[in-house]
Amino acid sequence: MRGRLLRKHVNEAVEFALESFCGTRGPAPSDEALWANFAWRFGYGELLACVEQGRSEMNCHRRPVPPSERPRILQNILREFWNKRFPKKGGV
Repeated sequence: MRGRLLRKHVNEAVEFALESFCGTRGPAPSDEALWANFAWRFGYGELLACVEQGRSEMNCHRRPVPPSERPRILQNILREFWNKRFPKKGGV
């Protein structure tokens, strides 16, 4: 029961991200697969927070962001989150 509820929340968060950022669907390396992996690893709440941050950034642009550029905005936010959580060793 609990697993089904978690899966439902993850799926809803990923769907929200796909709709907000015009992401690609399907098996890896699609945006859907990458964003689902992020949600399972860090929690769907973290994905939703990153989506909201990305939507806010898109609203700050003077011109509308073309749909083809939108997934990159979320990917950059997720990458920044990942790098803060797992910094590269070696000082490079």
